[in-house]
Amino acid sequence: MNAYSATINIIPENASNIKVHFYGNLASNNSSTNPEIQCYKSGNSLVIAEVKKTNTTLGFLNSNIKLDVYIPSDYNKDVELTSSSGDINVNEYKFNKLDCKLSSGDLNMNDINANTFNYSNSSGDLKAGKLTTNTTSLISSSGSININTFSGDLKSESSSGDTNIEYGDFHNSIDMHSSSGQILLTLPSSAEFSLDASASSGNVTCGFPITISGKNDDHKIQGVVVNGKNKVSLDCSSGDVKILH
Repeated sequence: MNAYSATINIIPENASNIKVHFYGNLASNNSSTNPEIQCYKSGNSLVIAEVKKTNTTLGFLNSNIKLDVYIPSDYNKDVELTSSSGDINVNEYKFNKLDCKLSSGDLNMNDINANTFNYSNSSGDLKAGKLTTNTTSLISSSGSININTFSGDLKSESSSGDTNIEYGDFHNSIDMHSSSGQILLTLPSSAEFSLDASASSGNVTCGFPITISGKNDDHKIQGVVVNGKNKVSLDCSSGDVKILH
C-alpha cells in the first residue's frame, strides 16, 4: 500500500476479501491535484496506491484524507505500507512480514505479531504497544521510537531522537545505535545478558547487578548479567544510555 497524503488505517475484518475506503476533505483551487486510488495486481501481490492526476501542485492545498483498508483477520502473509506525508495506524494483527516506510508521519501500532518487522522514517515517531516479533529492524532519521511490551531480536539506528524500548519477554540479541538522543532499554528483572554500552557524550547506567569486565567509567560499561548468551550492544554519540528493569 502506498499513500502520499492519506492516513493509512489497517483494519482486520472477519471476511474473505479486501475492501478499500478512500475518503476525507481536500481544499484546493486546482482540481487537478485531487488524488485517486488505484488497485491492481503485480505478480502475486495486490497493490493499493494513492496517485495524483498531475505531478504539478498549484494553489493552496489542505487535505484530511484517509485510506481505510479492511483485510481478512486470518491473513498472515506479507504487507508493505508506504506513506509520504501521512500517518499509518495498524492494530490487532498477525503478519509474516510487515514493512513500514514513512517520509513524514507517525506509525502507531498495537497488538501486532510479525515474524519480521522493518521500519524506516525520515521525520516522524513510532509508537507501539504489545509488539511481538522474531526480528525487528528500526531506522529513524528524525523522530522518537517508543515500544512497550516488545519481544524479538532488535537492530536500531537513530540519527536524532530518543529511543525507548521496553521488553515484555527477553531471550534476544540487541544492537542499538543513536547519534543524538537518549537510549532507554527496560528488560525483565530475570533477564540474563552480556552488556557492551557506551555514550561518547553522556552517561551509562545499568540497574542490573553486573559482573564488570575491562575498563569502565561513567561513559562505558562492559560486563555480564548472570549469563552472556544474549548480547546487548548499545552505543550513543550524544545522549545518555540507561538499562533498567
